[in-house]
Amino acid sequence: MINNRLLSRTARNSSRGGFTLVELLVVIAIIGLLAALAIGPITHTMQIAKENAGQQTTHNLYLADFQYSIDNGTFAGGTDAGLIAQALMKGGYVSDPSIFTISGFSKPIDASATAQAIAQGYIAWDFAVQQTDNSGITTSDPDQLPLIWNTGNTAPSLTGTGPLAMSLGAKNPYGKDGVAVVYKSGSAMFLKVADVTAGTPSVTNFCNASFNTTNTYAAAVGSGGSTQ
Repeated sequence: MINNRLLSRTARNSSRGGFTLVELLVVIAIIGLLAALAIGPITHTMQIAKENAGQQTTHNLYLADFQYSIDNGTFAGGTDAGLIAQALMKGGYVSDPSIFTISGFSKPIDASATAQAIAQGYIAWDFAVQQTDNSGITTSDPDQLPLIWNTGNTAPSLTGTGPLAMSLGAKNPYGKDGVAVVYKSGSAMFLKVADVTAGTPSVTNFCNASFNTTNTYAAAVGSGGSTQ
């Protein structure tokens, strides 16, 4: 008799099964809390990786452009970034045209595309050129001169006494975070916006204070097209 009652009670208890609503809510709340704690570090890590990728790309573009300068006497020049991209690709200095785009910002460029197509091909990088004739930067130009950087809202002024600032706008692939840039010296970095709350975000140290020149430079600007 005792055994039968014990078995019956055990059967009733085991038939209950599952979790109560309160238990489920507690578990969901704990999972939500853990997810919220993890989002911050994950987002920060992804942003750092994105910035490092931009810095690496500018350095790789510099290496291609530097090799071009060794063979041709100047860095690549032209009226827009598309012509410069075309020169670097046709000369064999760049083998993968996707280097001229930024993931999530512009579509890949076909290596067989014409200069005009490339100029309209959503290139995400700008190049410094001589303002007088859009020719390439020479070895005698200052090492502090920004040579290649990701497309911003408008081309910055590249003349005068530094530090020179660059305002960022809707076309900047990195939004309000900053700009990836490499200088004629070969130094590549990602410059952060100092204060994103003050009107139009800008990088105030786009060109350091030691940059002081009477020469005038311009920017061969990429299209900065919409995300494809």
